[in-house]
Amino acid sequence: MATGSGRTLGQALTALFATAGRPGAPRSTYDRKGWRAQFAQLSGTKSGYAAMERAGLNATTRTQRGWLTGDTEASPANRGLIAAAYQAMAGGWNTDWQAKQYVIRGRLTQGSDSRERGYHGNSPLRLDGRLGRWGPIQRAWDDGADPETVEAMFIEFVVIPNLGEGSFPWEFDGDRYEVTA
Repeated sequence: MATGSGRTLGQALTALFATAGRPGAPRSTYDRKGWRAQFAQLSGTKSGYAAMERAGLNATTRTQRGWLTGDTEASPANRGLIAAAYQAMAGGWNTDWQAKQYVIRGRLTQGSDSRERGYHGNSPLRLDGRLGRWGPIQRAWDDGADPETVEAMFIEFVVIPNLGEGSFPWEFDGDRYEVTA
């Protein structure tokens, strides 16, 4: 399960979505196939190493040299982490987000009902991503949308379709949010 957190819902969503790819159009230079070629490209830059670290890859320097020289093979789990880091560096929208279940923790206000969801005994807000309209969010992400835009679009195209048109307006007016998918 991936998690993003931030001072606003938009920042938390942006952090969550960035676990699978940076905002902005996909980089055309990230076109390598196969884990070894992807690892070689990632290991060529500091940002590539940072992406592998964020993905959870923690192989020793000796093991990584073996991967580059072809002396050793990465395990299936490490291959998955390399692929995740490569996708994050490649950028663009990851369509997997559309099928996720979302759990949101933080202050939510609707009318006079304002409370911390997911804390202090209150249930978090749970949303089914399959009910959302993701096309506009994907286009905004690929255009490099800022957290405020991501938040507004998520409310319009995911929250409202989940909770119903009559449930509007939802305000995410707290100062910390955590979103898990």
